Amino acid sequence: MSTCLSSDEIDGKHEFDDLISTITKEHEELVNNRAIYLSPAFFSSIALFFLCLFNMELRLESSPHWIVLVSLLASSLGGSLSILMNAKTLNFEEFKTKRHYLLLGIERILLAFIAGSVAYIALKSGVLSPSIISKSYWSFMLMLIVAGFSESFIPSFLSKTENSMHNRVAKGL
Repeated sequence: MSTCLSSDEIDGKHEFDDLISTITKEHEELVNNRAIYLSPAFFSSIALFFLCLFNMELRLESSPHWIVLVSLLASSLGGSLSILMNAKTLNFEEFKTKRHYLLLGIERILLAFIAGSVAYIALKSGVLSPSIISKSYWSFMLMLIVAGFSESFIPSFLSKTENSMHNRVAKGL
């Protein structure tokens, strides 16, 4: 910039227009990479919502398929919320190819599904606050959303469970 302003040989207007064009292209690339990263969370939540909506009759039957569908939806919603909130802190200029951002987004939503599955098993087994299940259907769903939201929930739960099992074995129970 300073060279353009102090030199008669360089066309400052042309250089400034090139700089604006480069910044605009980089910004568009950043927005595209962010959209690609967020797309797995968005599409999984929408697809699972419509699957639940079209299979609403399964809820009346207390079908295991319904429980799986709404558990996946709750995990997806929690994971999507986490992904959206953490997207502000990520660097979307890090990778050269767009598929890296897609794979990262898929990885995060799969982690949410796994966290929700582990929370579901923990709730059903009674290891994790069985009173939550007996309160209401919605409190159960909220627990799965929280599990999908928090990647730290599952490692801390597993650590507590391992310590609890170790203490029981040590006491001879």
